Amino acid sequence: VISASPWAAIDTEGDSLHHYNEKMCLLQITVKGGNFVIDPLVPLNLKELAKTLSGKFLLFHGADFDVRIFKKATGTFEPKVMFDTMLAAQILGYDRFGLADLTEKICGIRISKTGQKADWSRRPLTPELLEYAAGDTLYLERIYLQMKKELQKLGRFAWHEQTCARLLKNLNESSGEIKEDPLRWQLRGSKNLSGRALTYLQGLWQW
Repeated sequence: VISASPWAAIDTEGDSLHHYNEKMCLLQITVKGGNFVIDPLVPLNLKELAKTLSGKFLLFHGADFDVRIFKKATGTFEPKVMFDTMLAAQILGYDRFGLADLTEKICGIRISKTGQKADWSRRPLTPELLEYAAGDTLYLERIYLQMKKELQKLGRFAWHEQTCARLLKNLNESSGEIKEDPLRWQLRGSKNLSGRALTYLQGLWQW
């Protein structure tokens, strides 16, 4: 079903809120005729799937994170053409850019936000979390078709195409360089420090 579809809507779930070394914990795919939730934490080879998806017209909401983590997990994901509904909302001047906001605005459907801070690395996943995850891609095609019309009406569709193409170019050039760092550390506010203060903070974190 995935191979036969000319387009695919993709979303991922990671565990950066709960673990320092982030990994892809869930992969959601909606295509023409199917909706899938894939567990990448079990022994699966996703390289061929990533190659197949790379050649399709892809739909994302906030592609930056999803492309990076999928590329990191497979090493073979290099999308060529996409439509990013979050970028489209910004170009259209929407007040709210969240997926739940767009789904309600365009599709008239309220989707749950309960899984936004979940630890997606834990197993088994509850039925509620699986339903939440599946909903992240289920409505992207409907949102895309409506937003495409609005962009074309305002003469801004080319802006969106150019923005998406530039983003994908940057992601495909840089995402392959991501490597796990055993000394990797993340502390909120650390980017505001420099010099001796940053050295002290890193020393405390390592201790």
